[in-house]
Amino acid sequence: MPPLLAMTVVWETTLDRFTSAYAGVPAALRIVFMLGAPVSVTAVGLWELQRLRVRYGLAVRDVLMR
Repeated sequence: MPPLLAMTVVWETTLDRFTSAYAGVPAALRIVFMLGAPVSVTAVGLWELQRLRVRYGLAVRDVLMR
């Protein structure tokens, strides 16, 4: 399931950046920098999962054979 893997990896990478990668940047801009990519990747991943379910009848539960 590539959408689930992409969402997991991008959020894990974002959590690693909270350690002080953007120390000199103002707080509001730091939030935009850090959350912009994960939120957009998550939105596209959820959209892909929805399209798989609607067009092909595949759900996460079906792919995991449960």
